[in-house]
Amino acid sequence: MPYPIAPSVQKRVPFVMWLSQGFRRSFHIDQDCLRSHASAEVSHDNLFHSLLGVLDVQTRAYDGALDLFAPCRPALEVARVSQEEGAH
Repeated sequence: MPYPIAPSVQKRVPFVMWLSQGFRRSFHIDQDCLRSHASAEVSHDNLFHSLLGVLDVQTRAYDGALDLFAPCRPALEVARVSQEEGAH
């Protein structure tokens, strides 16, 4: 149904994520950090940007602000800070 008249069951759907220990380790994802963000409201937009981010896909389509993993990847954050410092 069009969004303005869609029932809440169409607009508010569960978002479930399971990541194996090996995946979390390989991609440097802090599970406690993810849990602390679990109650945040997200949309389908977050899924696209989160997958691009966690898999390190380089594209201009990526928006880090919509990447659910970004704040929970300390190694990624260190790399971003280093890049920003190098740009100055």
